[in-house]
Amino acid sequence: MAGSHCKKIAVGERIAVPREIPVFGHEAMPEHQVKTLAFMLADGGTTQSCPMFTNSSAELRADFTEAVSHFPRVTCRLVECGEHNTERTPVLRVSRDAARLQPLREQFSRALREKLQAQSLTGRRLLDC
Repeated sequence: MAGSHCKKIAVGERIAVPREIPVFGHEAMPEHQVKTLAFMLADGGTTQSCPMFTNSSAELRADFTEAVSHFPRVTCRLVECGEHNTERTPVLRVSRDAARLQPLREQFSRALREKLQAQSLTGRRLLDC
C-alpha cells in the first residue's frame, strides 16, 4: 500500500519526515561507530564474505578507512579490480587484520612442529593415522 502512495510524489516535491526516531536508546555511540554505520548504510554491502564499501570519492574512502581503523583486529583494503577494469568504482574490503594474526599463526606452527617431532610424527604420517 505504501508503495502506491510513493508513485504520486513528483520529483522535487517536498515531503514530511520525522526530526527524530527515538529507537537508539539513551547512550551516545562513539563517532567512529556512527560514521561506519552511516557509510555502510549509504554505500556499503554485506553480500560477500566481508563487508564492502564502494565509493568514487577518495576523501570519503579515507574517512571510512579512518573510522574502521578504530575497531579492534580489522583492517580496510582496496580491492584490486585488475588493469582491465579501470573504470569500476573503487571498493574497500573490511576484514581481519592478517598482520596481527601472523605472530599467532607462527606460534601455533612452532608448537605443532615441536609436538610432532616429540612424537616422531611427520605431517604425512599424521594424515595416514
